[in-house]
Amino acid sequence: TAAELGLVQKAIDVLLAAHPDLYGAVGVGMLAEWLLQTGQFAECRVLLDRNELRLHPEILGIYNLPRRSGSKANQGVYRLPAYVWLDFCQCAAAGRYRNALPILDLIGQQLFEEEQRLMGPLTKGATSFAAGEVGLAASTHPTLARLAGIPSLLAINEFLARVMELSATRADLITLAGVLELERGNPNSARERFRTALGIYSIARSHELPRPGEPLAARYDKTLGGGP
Repeated sequence: TAAELGLVQKAIDVLLAAHPDLYGAVGVGMLAEWLLQTGQFAECRVLLDRNELRLHPEILGIYNLPRRSGSKANQGVYRLPAYVWLDFCQCAAAGRYRNALPILDLIGQQLFEEEQRLMGPLTKGATSFAAGEVGLAASTHPTLARLAGIPSLLAINEFLARVMELSATRADLITLAGVLELERGNPNSARERFRTALGIYSIARSHELPRPGEPLAARYDKTLGGGP
């Protein structure tokens, strides 16, 4: 493609000249990303402010952002609402931090709501599994009974892993918001965000999830007088 050949601007020109219906939601997302990469923030703003995107941001789907921890790659991805994330990137890149921060808070709230939604089945499943374990003591075939319970245990672990992943992602976004608060000259608000993030990281740490934002949050918290 033109982008792979390094002709990003040519690809941008082609997409801008065509009607969005011709390249669909995927093309719109790619165009927004390329505009950001090439520093065309005003053009990206015009694209994101189109009525069809404002009214139906969900059409851009999910943005998979590579998650990195230090120099380690292949740490999974952040799964973020594409339109909202691109909206944040445009605001931050253009220096509109006052607009960018509420967008980060919105994403964080959506992640928190997803955590809470998953906690219901997780709690119910864990309770049922624990009750089943108690019943195994009276079973004449406890080994077979435990084998039968493996799918339930795997489902519980999957739910728990997803909840912890959402928590770690939320903490990274809060850390990013703290950095933006510093850029705005609000050290007290920044420190509050860093401390909130560190509290979430302390829970996610026990599950060995990538937490690329944790060292940054800890360093800033210490610098701002919140750590040892």
